[in-house]
Amino acid sequence: MTSGTVGRDSHQLKVLVDTDVWVDNYCAWHAGHEAARAFLAAACRGHAKLLYPVHCIKDFFYVLGHEFRRAALIDGGGTMTEGMARAAEETVWSCVDNLRGIACAVGADETDVWLACKYRPLSADLEDGLVLAAAERAHVDYLVTNDARLAAHATVAALTPELAASALALPR
Repeated sequence: MTSGTVGRDSHQLKVLVDTDVWVDNYCAWHAGHEAARAFLAAACRGHAKLLYPVHCIKDFFYVLGHEFRRAALIDGGGTMTEGMARAAEETVWSCVDNLRGIACAVGADETDVWLACKYRPLSADLEDGLVLAAAERAHVDYLVTNDARLAAHATVAALTPELAASALALPR
């Protein structure tokens, strides 16, 4: 868990991280992997409080599971043994444990669904609306995402992992 203060004003930055960035962090073969890892390292060094929308953990688990099974199939020449499938599943659970160790979930209830529905004119994607509702609930300083459409409609400052890493490296 990250803790501490940033800079002179004792304001700990709160950063909501979108699912795509978490997935990139754990998938070394993704184009965004290095940027996601650099951002998360900068956030941990800078003592930013990392957050994730609680509703996204199921998407993270599903997407990461798919990615690791696909990688196992490629490594196995198109064949997946029971052991490979078990190893992929255990790896995904380890990633969930790691994510939960460095970030806190932002809870949700009916008010988040209500707010996400109110965001429909900004984005017709309900999942994006729920991410924006989580950002509002947690009063975050930044939303970090690779989703250009979500960033364009964000109600808080939205940064790519590259820009967020640079922003977190600046003295406060």
